[in-house]
Amino acid sequence: MQIFPNGSLQKRKKYIYLCSKPCSMNRTLLLILLLLWGAVSLAVTGSDYSFTQFSIGQGLSQATVQSVLLDHKGTLWIGTKSGLNAYTQHSLKTFTHSEDEESSLPNNYIYHIAEDSLGTIWVSTRKGLHTYDEDSEGFLPASPTLFYTSLCIDGGILFGGDNVIYRYDYPSRRFLRIVLQPSAPDGTAGEYRVQSLTSMDSRRVLVGTRERGLFVFDLCTRQLTPFTADSHHILLSVCLASDGYVYLTSHGNGLYRYDRRGKLTAHYTRANSALSSDHILDMAEDEGCLWLATDGGGINLLNLEDKQFTHIRHTAGDKSSLPVNSITLLYKDHEDNLWAGSVRGGLFGIRRTYIKTYKDVALDNPNGLSEKSVISLCEEADGRLWIGTDGGGINLYDPHTDRFTHFPSTYGDKVVSIAEMSERELMVSLYTKGIFLFDKQTAAYRPFTIVNDSVNFRECFYGYLPFAHQVGKDKMYLLGHSAWIYHPRTHTFRRMKKNTGQHITTQALVLAYSDSRQSLLMRNNHVFTVAQHNDSISRLFSLDAETAISSLCYDGQHTIWTGSTKGLGYYDLSERKFHTVPTKLFSSVSSLHYDGKGKLWVCAQNMLFSYLIDEGRFVVWNSSDGFPPNEIMFSYQKMPANDHLYLCGTDGLVKINTGLPLPDFRQPEILLDDIRLNGISCKQQLKGHSIRIPWNYHTLSLYIRIKDKDIFQKNLLHYHIQGDIDRRIETYDPRLSLPDLPAGDYTIRVSCSTKDGNYTEPIRLVHLTVLPPWYRSTWFYLAAFILFVALATGLARYAYRKKEKRSHPSKEADTVATPRQETTASKGDDEFLTKLNRLINENLSADELSIKFLTEEMAMSRASLYNKVKIVTGMGVNDYINRLRIERSVYLLTHTDLNINEISDEVGFTYPRYFSTCFKQVKGMTPTQFKEEYKKKK
Repeated sequence: MQIFPNGSLQKRKKYIYLCSKPCSMNRTLLLILLLLWGAVSLAVTGSDYSFTQFSIGQGLSQATVQSVLLDHKGTLWIGTKSGLNAYTQHSLKTFTHSEDEESSLPNNYIYHIAEDSLGTIWVSTRKGLHTYDEDSEGFLPASPTLFYTSLCIDGGILFGGDNVIYRYDYPSRRFLRIVLQPSAPDGTAGEYRVQSLTSMDSRRVLVGTRERGLFVFDLCTRQLTPFTADSHHILLSVCLASDGYVYLTSHGNGLYRYDRRGKLTAHYTRANSALSSDHILDMAEDEGCLWLATDGGGINLLNLEDKQFTHIRHTAGDKSSLPVNSITLLYKDHEDNLWAGSVRGGLFGIRRTYIKTYKDVALDNPNGLSEKSVISLCEEADGRLWIGTDGGGINLYDPHTDRFTHFPSTYGDKVVSIAEMSERELMVSLYTKGIFLFDKQTAAYRPFTIVNDSVNFRECFYGYLPFAHQVGKDKMYLLGHSAWIYHPRTHTFRRMKKNTGQHITTQALVLAYSDSRQSLLMRNNHVFTVAQHNDSISRLFSLDAETAISSLCYDGQHTIWTGSTKGLGYYDLSERKFHTVPTKLFSSVSSLHYDGKGKLWVCAQNMLFSYLIDEGRFVVWNSSDGFPPNEIMFSYQKMPANDHLYLCGTDGLVKINTGLPLPDFRQPEILLDDIRLNGISCKQQLKGHSIRIPWNYHTLSLYIRIKDKDIFQKNLLHYHIQGDIDRRIETYDPRLSLPDLPAGDYTIRVSCSTKDGNYTEPIRLVHLTVLPPWYRSTWFYLAAFILFVALATGLARYAYRKKEKRSHPSKEADTVATPRQETTASKGDDEFLTKLNRLINENLSADELSIKFLTEEMAMSRASLYNKVKIVTGMGVNDYINRLRIERSVYLLTHTDLNINEISDEVGFTYPRYFSTCFKQVKGMTPTQFKEEYKKKK
């Protein structure tokens, strides 16, 4: 018996019976209702999410994504069919296989990426399982077995492969084979490719196999038992949801729902539900919904409470919709971010957002604008928005359907202002054409003349753009060469009156705010107020002459907020005083709007901020919030009558739901990602937080990584360099270049801006010691002093002996010349070298082998040891140690079966790549080439 969700079996039977009557009208009506329901659900859900995409255009190695991982350091790993990618805030790095690099990615086809609780990154390719070594940026072999899935458990991690489950045990660092081709329910053996591992509780794991269905594995008894007797061929994904049910999908069969005892409670398909596709490839739970990735049907959302489906799909011509409809995987990271991998569309982050940017140009499609550059807006009482574009004419946006209406008769017009004059007509100002009246129904223009032809010509074509705005039911402001008031009912004009006692020029005024009591206008650095009862204008306040006011808004009480070339400020009407709002997030403001809910929306330097007035702090919004970089231009708008605020952008119309919740204000973590000296990483040379740098370096760069919930967040970094020089640097660049530090000691501290506009506490990033040149070093001055003393002493002795000779000349004649005795240190050198070789060879792989160790064992000072080794061998101590290591590795290469990594470790090299470099310097070829040459000669 088929069980249907959302109603009893009896009601469903009745519904099916009624819908299956041979009546074409009923069928047609049902089809229309289903299509309308699907369209509404798409419009509702699709507009609630933003999609930040990684694809080939952003540097991804290949467009089909196989696996995704966000590790504990904030690196996003993306596995494709052609390489592995790692994204941090400052770069997207690609790893591929190279025949010349032994520690490179073993194979470009990535099946699975995982991180265990110890922070180890595991990468499964066609050449088996490998771990990532961060220091060498290489990959170390772990197992030749191919794995498709993993699950972290207490004390280790499980991996699922073909007919087998492995457990990697932390204490022993070994793989334990747990299951190998178990028997099927009918007693036969079959193909058990483990597709999924899902934790049921601390003891039991759900094991999804491709061919044999779903099993329960007991970690304590290591017993594998069927979860259900149902057969599922080509099982694709399994999810234990928060509603307590187990959901699974198999190829082309929709969605199954089981209780925890393995009893089928529902089976959703296109035939009995609103699923858009029966081909569900993956699942993930987020915010009370089960997200379903489909092949060709976009993403379906099953509400776990009411069991209703909604859809998110790609819409042609709408770049803000889902990028593609073929979704291969869904992944929810430990920061609760949701990611979707696709076929040929790359990876995209999915985020519920309350900000949307419309920037698609679609002349024959209601999903986009006729021109993405928006320069004027006019919102009607019913919420419909009239849009003036820069060359695309007039558009009408309906927020209820999320669709645009284009008016081809207006194409080519630059609509610099747009205002509602009556229920039927708009008053629009067209660049270089003057002012016209636009019929909303016929989309036809008719000319409008300001006073008369001569006045109209002066107002529209004397170098000033006329702007038309509605400021009352029967009052329009026409602002251009002069300021006029127009009354549509009587078709009369009059000039704006100037307040006596003030010299005011009414040219090029810009309307910023208007209500029933007053209007606020601005020009350059001046702000004016116009009384509605008599239309008289007077200057309210002025800023300094070097400041240009770009935008203005009023909270309706006692504060006028201003955006200018010097940032954000406000004028307190009760104090009659202007105040600045200090911030380092931006230096100038291009647009400013008040939403009536205690927030200012500030657009500055192509970024969007909201300022919480009562709390006195900022919130930063970015592309993952629905606001990609966009230059917002100020345009007069009435105070929002609903929850939506619209902004004019050169790269699209911005729609903000002002009722949006505040984001998570968790503090980001700052990490030192790398230090590059002359282009080469030297992070391995760090001792604690300190490192020494030679004085004659060419380039020195510090790379910062910011671990934040939102990996796309742009953080303003504040660096403080303290030492012989004291320097502060503020930048959004996570790379700090230090090309000109003189010799000395420096401590570098850093803090970063947060989502709420504050700064983290400064942390010490690194302590740098730039060593002086040899001729300015302490040892050079000491050596020079000793040499000076020696020379002075020698000269004094010479003078003394010469004086003695003059005083006693007979002594020289009586002196018998004695030849100098020949001495040799060959025997002592041999004994020294024998002891040194024994100490090095016995401790080649020991961590304690160092110059300090040798000086203690040889009972010599560091300088004595260095000079002795230099005299006897002609090499420095470290070079001599490496030479012995290479000679030992030659023996191991030619007389053992150890691989290169094992030999490198055996002879004391920490990193295989460094071992290969040293070996090639000594032998002229890599260890692998040397081994192959030896085999040929043998």
